[in-house]
Amino acid sequence: MSIYVIETPHQGAPICWVADDEQMFIGLADSGSKREPLREDATFNEACIYLGEGLRSLAIYESTDQAADYFLRGWCRGMREIGTEVGALRRQLQYRVGEITDHDTRLRVLGIIWNEARISEREISGEAYEVIKDAALTMPETKIAEALGVDRMTVRRALGKR
Repeated sequence: MSIYVIETPHQGAPICWVADDEQMFIGLADSGSKREPLREDATFNEACIYLGEGLRSLAIYESTDQAADYFLRGWCRGMREIGTEVGALRRQLQYRVGEITDHDTRLRVLGIIWNEARISEREISGEAYEVIKDAALTMPETKIAEALGVDRMTVRRALGKR
């Protein structure tokens, strides 16, 4: 059982974290950031109330399936940016997508994560191509390839050579 927690402070971006069970949740909820510590014998519900104090909002999903459903609904509503609850949740779901029991939901979540990875890869690739062009003025292609961890043909392709 995974418990997904999205803490949204009054200022700043939401933070998402995952606890493996209620005991872990209670321990993590008492992280020491509040004046008064959580009671040692606190219940899950008491820990939820304690954790929510001083936050703009607190969302808790008691399974990966619930978190995935919220993620998909938010994604469809356009809450895709990292500074949103959905954006924060995406990173955590990426590591636990195997826990989603419904195949359709799992495929949809993986599709979104995969598409985001492709977009990110293309952006980084474009930036690398620009750096390769600048570096080629003073460095040999083999040294550029070694520094980037790619083969020489990738460097030549970035330079427009065959």
